[in-house]
Amino acid sequence: MKKTSKDILTIFIFFLLSIALRYYSTSFRLGCGEHVWIYPNRDTKIHVLFNIDIYQKYSIEEHKFLCYHGGGGPFIQIKIRDTVYDLYTSFNPPLFLIPYFLGVRDENDLKCFNLSLHFLSAVLIYFLISTLLGKKSISPILCTVLYIFNFNMLHYCYEAYWGHQLAQPFFLALLYLVARKGDEAKIFPCCILSFFACWIAWTGYLFTFGIFIFFIRFKKIKKAFAVAVSAIIAILLPILHFGLVITLPEYIQSLLNRANVRGGSGFFFFLLNDIFIEYSLLIFTLLATSFFLKNRKSILVSFRQKIAIFLIASVPLLELFFLANHDWYYGFGRIKIIIPFLLLASLFLDALYEEKPKTTVTITGIVIVANCLYYCIIF
Repeated sequence: MKKTSKDILTIFIFFLLSIALRYYSTSFRLGCGEHVWIYPNRDTKIHVLFNIDIYQKYSIEEHKFLCYHGGGGPFIQIKIRDTVYDLYTSFNPPLFLIPYFLGVRDENDLKCFNLSLHFLSAVLIYFLISTLLGKKSISPILCTVLYIFNFNMLHYCYEAYWGHQLAQPFFLALLYLVARKGDEAKIFPCCILSFFACWIAWTGYLFTFGIFIFFIRFKKIKKAFAVAVSAIIAILLPILHFGLVITLPEYIQSLLNRANVRGGSGFFFFLLNDIFIEYSLLIFTLLATSFFLKNRKSILVSFRQKIAIFLIASVPLLELFFLANHDWYYGFGRIKIIIPFLLLASLFLDALYEEKPKTTVTITGIVIVANCLYYCIIF
């Protein structure tokens, strides 16, 4: 069996262990796990289940596959038959369309769907880091296991459902493509992946901006232009979709209202309480990695490429400053930071493993156990 096949099998075994951990904490069984309401991100899952319920009750001509919510609030009210619903413009339609067409019908279906996305993302992270460091490195498997057992992933990729989770495989696939091919990456797959990343989640536009700058930096103007066009098309689709029931000014005003609520309220509290800690951790990892990489010519040969991939993965973090409230409340900020963090950690672990292999594995194990214990205590 080839090393890659063995590594994928190892990842799958650890993934099954993570499912077992979730099972004994919140359980797959119906009627269980209601206590997770203490963690607010479950609200994003309820949005989807509510939408699927509407899709089952009404015809396509009536619901038009738009995003509805029954909780009330600063939304645009839409009437379907004799029932009034709030049109929710913060989530793009694909977030609800894709689970519906894949047969997601209840809470357990959605949990399985979330776990499938999580496993796919974990495999893509393995291939991404393997491309950057080589297949002989132990960092890809260590960082993938860290990703699987990260506390936020243990929760967000099970109980909750969110646009970033659905878009994550597209982000990672595009990063992998750029890491493998560099500025020679073909236009068509880059455009397709960028389009879906943007169409699914607003963060995709920032991510695509990073890809755009990457191609501009290497003077691949046609590729940069093509990626930009794919993002523009992805912007127009939701506008046209929501335009079936509301006007463009109403749509824009709704987005501005939500951005104001999620971005402005208690900005400095959320910034200091959560985002500051996350960025401090990232900066500390960056400094530690730089220290261990000093004078290592074998790693520095393709260092520019690694830095480029890290910067592309870090661009979505800019969104934290516009949606500090939102990202803290739902934990999206902690999800966005995991990819650049793992990219840095992979370099750090790879360098450390050359000198102290046992210490490297021990550190990784301690981090994993700490995340698992914290998850079990909370849930």
